[in-house]
Amino acid sequence: METMTAAAIQHCTMALSPYTFITAASMLALANGKVNVMWCVKQPAADLAVAIAAIIAAGAQERVFLEVRTSELLAHAPAAPGFEQVRFLVEIGSPAEIDAMLGSGTPPALLARCFMFEFDPGYTRWANASNAADGGKFDVGAAVARLHAAGIRTLAATSSKLPTVRNHLDIWRSGIDVVYTYNLQQATDARVTINTERGIAPP
Repeated sequence: METMTAAAIQHCTMALSPYTFITAASMLALANGKVNVMWCVKQPAADLAVAIAAIIAAGAQERVFLEVRTSELLAHAPAAPGFEQVRFLVEIGSPAEIDAMLGSGTPPALLARCFMFEFDPGYTRWANASNAADGGKFDVGAAVARLHAAGIRTLAATSSKLPTVRNHLDIWRSGIDVVYTYNLQQATDARVTINTERGIAPP
């Protein structure tokens, strides 16, 4: 698909369905007033600036966000015209990447548009040399508190293999703000429990 034109792609059908693809502009128009949209940018060197331009052209800066890995965001976003107008969900792969995003090397205008950090699967086992008192284990609560102080929220996914209600509850109770689920019913049951505990109505 990377070598095809938009016109050619629109004639392709999705696997196991009669549906064809639509352009990004058409998708944003259809989503307007219905849902917020996340675009996962797989090839930022080529596509990040194009995605930003498409969002701005559609006037969708406050209803679309881009999911980008830390190193690629830092490498390509500052040079993309209009980057300070869109929002980013940053994929974090290690404690060092948190340090990099919050460090002096990140332009303040870029950090201000990073509303949430997504911890990669396996984050609870990240090594962290600065936390030697706990055997080097990643301190999720401390990381979340640090990010909250910077105005940034956190996201983590459940296991992709039949996660239980307990799996969801453990993530929320560790301090993570948003749980990405692979089991909608278990997630709904866990959400009711958490919201009831926190006095949020309706649960």
